[in-house]
Amino acid sequence: MRKAIATVMVAVIVFPLLLAALMTFSVSTWAFDRGFYLQLVSDERIYEAILGETAWEQEQIFEDTEFDGIPGDALAKTLREVITPNYLRSQAVTMVNDAFDAVEGRASVLELTVDLTPLKDRLRGEAGDRFARSLAANLPVCSAGEQAFAPGAQLPRCRPANLSEERAAELIVKALPAFLDSLPDTYPQPPQTIHFYYTPEDAFLTGFLGTNRLIWVNILLALIAASFWVGAAFVGGENRRRIVQWLGWPLFVPAVLILIGGIAIRIAAGWPWIDYGLSSWVLSDVWYSAEIAEVFTAIARSAIKAIARGFLVTGGISIGISMGLIVWSYSIQAEEE
Repeated sequence: MRKAIATVMVAVIVFPLLLAALMTFSVSTWAFDRGFYLQLVSDERIYEAILGETAWEQEQIFEDTEFDGIPGDALAKTLREVITPNYLRSQAVTMVNDAFDAVEGRASVLELTVDLTPLKDRLRGEAGDRFARSLAANLPVCSAGEQAFAPGAQLPRCRPANLSEERAAELIVKALPAFLDSLPDTYPQPPQTIHFYYTPEDAFLTGFLGTNRLIWVNILLALIAASFWVGAAFVGGENRRRIVQWLGWPLFVPAVLILIGGIAIRIAAGWPWIDYGLSSWVLSDVWYSAEIAEVFTAIARSAIKAIARGFLVTGGISIGISMGLIVWSYSIQAEEE
């Protein structure tokens, strides 16, 4: 009767709780890990691909768009002279940190903006000359009757046929300071904002627990599971050896499932189909070049491997603990039972 009750407890309560606790711990190794996301967005390959020749030559990026009257594709090719991989990476890192600060209660508002100040500073220096020469070279020739400057614009949107590229570059250099002064320091304006409404108690708890809240949930689940786990062992085990066995076997099954899940994810990360699937998803946005899709796929593969690592480590440690308990139970002498 006691074994039947213990079996029901293990099947209905202990096994689901242990499995949930192990899964939560596996996910907590990366889901709310600031460093995991910072590592992803810090990969230089992303920004080198974005700034690559092929990507910026595709006019679909800025199709039917303009800025201060300047055709979008001409401006895009010109901005390659001042936008660097380090600048793009710093903006991505800032966004990740701002997002985690908001989630952790350190900020009540998340503003999704790009800081233009570094670009403006570079354009006020020697990069301004390169920008002017590149813009002059990429501007289209004005059509018959078309004005070089759009109404209210400070930079030309096209180059008159009788104006050389060198002269156009000189005009752009002269107009550049006033143009930069007219630009905001951040983009877009107003910024895209997400509000987090915290009560003082919420702010304290989120700040105290931070992004480790998933670990605290895991600890709570583990404590609840452990209480039923140990309880079922004492209900089903009539002696010391049996009690230890009742502790080992119920942990072994969910641990094996977690390990198998980790192995499956790890194997999936190496399958050729994942390249096809991720590339198809990335290339569904028409402006992405094949080079960018290849980089995103490689980074996604690294992320999947990191996710699998959490399951493999959790499953491996849990199996080790369960096997240790099982082996220990068989080492208990008969007279100690």
